Amino acid sequence: MEVPEDFAAAMLQDAPPFWHEQTPDAQAADIELCHPAPGPNEARVTVTGAAGTRRLGLSVVTADRSGVLAASAAVISRHGMTIGMALASSWAGLGIALQRFQVSPAPGSSRVVDPAPLVADLSRTLTTAGEREASTVPGGLARLRLGCEPLGDERYLLSLFAPDRPGLLSAVCSELERDRCDIEMASIASVSGTAEDLLVVRGEPDLDRLGAALVGPDGDLRILPPGPLTAGSAQRAMRRLVTRSLAADSPRSRELAHRLAHRRRAAHTSR
Repeated sequence: MEVPEDFAAAMLQDAPPFWHEQTPDAQAADIELCHPAPGPNEARVTVTGAAGTRRLGLSVVTADRSGVLAASAAVISRHGMTIGMALASSWAGLGIALQRFQVSPAPGSSRVVDPAPLVADLSRTLTTAGEREASTVPGGLARLRLGCEPLGDERYLLSLFAPDRPGLLSAVCSELERDRCDIEMASIASVSGTAEDLLVVRGEPDLDRLGAALVGPDGDLRILPPGPLTAGSAQRAMRRLVTRSLAADSPRSRELAHRLAHRRRAAHTSR
């Protein structure tokens, strides 16, 4: 279905800053995936990568509502998959939420990926109005390190270091939702059994409450002092991305408009 120019223009104008860091081809594909805007109980799940591989890309389009990222992360965890990267974008004016995941089997697992059951479960869960997935990590982490760096424009860079457990991202998302924080981007890594996660959130998280919800009564909770992160290369790369994308509108916007026009001309030519 051809995307109307006014729909593409509305997505381009109201997109969150991180979305503009993608290539114009990826942005154009997102716009085509999001059109028409999904209904309140509709979910579109697409997969890149084939059955039998070790890594898959997932794109999920739903109506913009709270709890979607937490529910998606819970389903992915339930299927024994780990999330290597998550990007959440929303267009409030159009009522659209778009999530992208890179997923793979848990570290040490020899299994390959069968996307069909995962896609079916995601679609079922996200098309159930008002359904919420229960967190698989209700608490009891042995140790947790939390840090928070203000980025400006009501955004914060949240760092989390904890023993890696299935469902950790889902639990964090659920707790941040209670603080009315929107997750716009997440970098998820596991290093020698330790989760090293970095999340860009809109709205200031309550670190004390978040830590208390995730750590057991005998757990080791440490709130890191505010300030620029000095963690590993993944964290520094994320911070560079955040700083660049928040600094100004991307010049790729103009290139995207040309790319969409080219796609429309190609579609007419092939008819």
